[in-house]
Amino acid sequence: MKKHEKPKTPRAPTGTRGGRPASPTSLHHYRTLKEKFLSELRGIEVQQKRGRLVDADDVRRTREAENRRVQAAVLAVPSRFRSRCPHVTVADVQVLDDELRQALALLASE
Repeated sequence: MKKHEKPKTPRAPTGTRGGRPASPTSLHHYRTLKEKFLSELRGIEVQQKRGRLVDADDVRRTREAENRRVQAAVLAVPSRFRSRCPHVTVADVQVLDDELRQALALLASE
C-alpha cells in the first residue's frame, strides 16, 4: 500500500445494504418474489406446451369413467357367476353380491 492510499474497508456481503440483511418488506424482496413466481409460471406453461402436463379436469373425468367401468364389471360378477354355476343357491349369490358391494364401498371411501 502506498502512503497516500486509504486502507480498503471490507465490503458488505452481496444482498445486504450497509452490512444489514435485506428486509423482507423491501421493494427488492417483493420484486425478487415476483420474478420467482413468474419464472415458475413460465416453466409450467412450457411443460404444458411440451405435453408433459395434463389438465386436472381431464384426469378427473378419465379416472371417474374408469372407476364406473370397474364398478359395473365387479357388480356384474354375481349374475355371471350364477349363470355359470347353476347349482349355487340364490342366498350364496346374494352373499357374494353383498361382499363385492362392501368392497366397492370401502374402496370408494378411501
